[in-house]
Amino acid sequence: MNALTKRSKIGELLTMLYFDPGRNIYLKPKKAGGMKISFASQPKGLDEKMIYNVLRDYKMLNCEVLVRDENATVDELIDVIMANHRKYVRW
Repeated sequence: MNALTKRSKIGELLTMLYFDPGRNIYLKPKKAGGMKISFASQPKGLDEKMIYNVLRDYKMLNCEVLVRDENATVDELIDVIMANHRKYVRW
């Protein structure tokens, strides 16, 4: 495997990790109506109270959240919240 192939393979892996955050968490901000949190299957590491507290910390008081994956983590939720504010640099 030459250096160019190895570098492109690493680039693909990083793209999968960083440019597709929280593909199993749906978040839709709303104008009013409070928080609506629902689960397709109950996650092992998240519960409704934890999601509520994280959203409140990020000042998202009116939104709709759907967690589809049972292996979803708090880090994935934060990645979804911060998706519009993060800039990743290609190398």
